[in-house]
Amino acid sequence: MSAAVREALGDAYFAKMSDQYPKETRANVVGPTNVFYGKAGKRYYAIGDVGFKDNPMSSQDGPHVWDRVWLTGSTRATRVELTAPRCQSNW
Repeated sequence: MSAAVREALGDAYFAKMSDQYPKETRANVVGPTNVFYGKAGKRYYAIGDVGFKDNPMSSQDGPHVWDRVWLTGSTRATRVELTAPRCQSNW
């Protein structure tokens, strides 16, 4: 996984979790680590561990799942979103 993709996953985590942890900064994001990624159907996903280095509770909700979202009208530009953690036994 490239450093740019890893940074984008961390950015998406921070954007999603900043409401729950308003005192945190992007510099405190650790990870993602232990990342697995691939294609399922027509969508790309990544799953991994991520959290804030000074807040152990932020890591307990993982592993976290990211979904690659194609921007409208583009076949190359993408962004990643942190989706709700999956808690299904068949995963």
